[in-house]
Amino acid sequence: MSSSSAVEELPLFLLHAVLFPGMALSLRVFEPRYRQMLAYCQERDGAFGVLLIKEGPEVGGAAEPHRVGTRARITRVQPQSDGTLGVRVLGERRFRVLETTRWLPFPLGLVEYLEEPEGSSPPALLEQVNRLSQRCLQLLLAMNGEWVRHIGLPAEPSELAYAVASRLPIDLALRQELLEAADASARLTRETALLELEQERLQQMVRERLWLQSASLN
Repeated sequence: MSSSSAVEELPLFLLHAVLFPGMALSLRVFEPRYRQMLAYCQERDGAFGVLLIKEGPEVGGAAEPHRVGTRARITRVQPQSDGTLGVRVLGERRFRVLETTRWLPFPLGLVEYLEEPEGSSPPALLEQVNRLSQRCLQLLLAMNGEWVRHIGLPAEPSELAYAVASRLPIDLALRQELLEAADASARLTRETALLELEQERLQQMVRERLWLQSASLN
């Protein structure tokens, strides 16, 4: 997957969340400035940028965001009974903010879209990430008495890397690190280490659960 670099002015939504290309995100919108932003976007092409907050609150006062985020496409807006708006978006392309250009009162920024190079993604790396992902899900389901033979994951390196990143139970700083990775190969290599740690954690949890079940029978 490759895309040429481009520059565009884009409304910016500052969140305690990281959105990856190709992945969906559900939002609950109640702040007046972001309700105005949704109306602004719906009158145009239905897109805005999602940026992880580096410092500051999500609601109210000024927050400092990271500079790399993801363009989001609005797929659904649903008014809720509590007066908020339920919004569903789909991640499209990564970007880097060059500068904040206007406040309407939500921020607009001049963004540069980033290329999606695959890097050196040998088949062995793809196979390892796929295998570890399958194993982690199987262990997670096993703790709830469920079982699955196989989950479908994308075959293309960039899509696989983003799909795995969205499923990993990691903190926001690591999610941002994966989003900012130079290419798919670097992202997949980092995910391999994270998946190995997650596999060890889940295996230990399964062992402890089995021990407790065995102890309760004796």
